[in-house]
Amino acid sequence: MNYAKVHEALRKVHSPEDAESIIQGFNDLEVQNLDKLKDVFATKQDLYDTREMLLDKINESEKRLSDKIDNKIDDKINKVYWFLIGQTAALIMLFLAILRLVDAV
Repeated sequence: MNYAKVHEALRKVHSPEDAESIIQGFNDLEVQNLDKLKDVFATKQDLYDTREMLLDKINESEKRLSDKIDNKIDDKINKVYWFLIGQTAALIMLFLAILRLVDAV
C-alpha cells in the first residue's frame, strides 16, 4: 500500500466516515493485490510442478530408451558371439576331418 497516497487522501476528507471509507477502500485494494500475488505464486508453483513432472517423464523416457538400446546391443553381441562359436566349432571339425583323412592315407 502506498501510504503517501493514503495520507494525501485523508488530508482531503471532511468527515470521519469519509476517512474510514477511504481507508477501507485502500485496505480492499491491498487485499485484492495480495490475492493477485497469491494467484501469481500459485501459477508459478503450478508451472514449477509441471516442469518437475515433465523432467521426471523425460528422465524415465531416456532411461527406457537407454535400456532398449542396451538390450539391442546385447542381443547383437550375443548373436555375433554364438555365430563365432559356431564358426570356430565348424573349423575345428573340418580340421579334425582333414587330420583323419591324412591319417587314413
